[in-house]
Amino acid sequence: MSTNAEMPADLLDGARNVVKYAEIRPGQQVLIHTEPGFDDPLLVEAVRTAVAEAGARPAVMHTEHWDKQREAPPPVFEKAIEACDVLIGQGEYLHTKNHYLQVALFERGLVYINSEAKTREAMSSLYGRFPADVLFAIGTKTLESLTPGSLVRVTTAAGTDLSMTVQPETVGGYCYPFKYDSPGHKKGVPGGTSCFHPEDPVNGVIAVEAITKGNRTPKTILDTPLFLTVEDHRVVAAEGECADWWEDFMRTRGDENSGWVAECMWGVHPKAGGGGRGASNPHLLHFGLGNSIAYGGPTFSHTWQVMFVTDATLTVNGKPLLDNGHLTLLDDPEVRAVAARFGDPDELLSQVPATLADQFGGPGGE
Repeated sequence: MSTNAEMPADLLDGARNVVKYAEIRPGQQVLIHTEPGFDDPLLVEAVRTAVAEAGARPAVMHTEHWDKQREAPPPVFEKAIEACDVLIGQGEYLHTKNHYLQVALFERGLVYINSEAKTREAMSSLYGRFPADVLFAIGTKTLESLTPGSLVRVTTAAGTDLSMTVQPETVGGYCYPFKYDSPGHKKGVPGGTSCFHPEDPVNGVIAVEAITKGNRTPKTILDTPLFLTVEDHRVVAAEGECADWWEDFMRTRGDENSGWVAECMWGVHPKAGGGGRGASNPHLLHFGLGNSIAYGGPTFSHTWQVMFVTDATLTVNGKPLLDNGHLTLLDDPEVRAVAARFGDPDELLSQVPATLADQFGGPGGE
């Protein structure tokens, strides 16, 4: 255990930010979960201290690693989350579509907080310490711009040109104040993404520059784009690098909705970068293909695949929300006024660089 006097101030401030983003309440039972590779004792103690400062009751559980998608969790862990109000995951993301977490969230009301600042460096940095009020101001403005029936168009220099519309009930992300408005909740902290389920008509081309691991993808960062043609909301053709993989995936493991454009998500956190945090940076945008139920869509699929593009221009009724990877709301006077309460808005709201290598760790996903 480390006393506050020994604790680096920036690290403790980052942990306090986790508590603020998650709106930890006095009296709540809070379980902090760690596992090998994600068990820095000083970081864990910072989170424990911040939870206790908020008047909640922290406990720490360290388990061995398990395959979060294919294996059941350790029985002692599953039992422990039955007794807590909030679970702060400092280990790998727990994949909330798993049955045991679905039961915990929607039958017992568990709040699952996936801490994305998983290293001492990340939690101590301006990424981890970025003021919640500023990110919430950015996120709220983003949501306000996605009005009912808006025409959204995403283009990139690599060749993406996809058009779709928006319905407000499917707009979300990890960028606005926490709401205890339904049984259970999950939230990425500090987050910094906005998303929506594309509504019809959805047509155009996605020039894929990176593919998430999974579904036996041969590589992650592509040398040349994979061009996916979208007609009536579904991918109908593939050309370019990894087209053979896509066609094999659809033929052998896909279903009629595996090519459904289920999600459009982009970063709104100006300080997100490095160490797998690139997806929260406005320089990166991705589309989720497959099961749309979780995003407010009408179609179910047994599969899910995420396709990344870089430096997108995203317009809403012709007005750019992203302009070649720059989040235009960072220049909004109201957002800047909130930022000015916490420091120099020019410094707080300047975007750090972010590349596909920042998200995936290098060519081929290594």
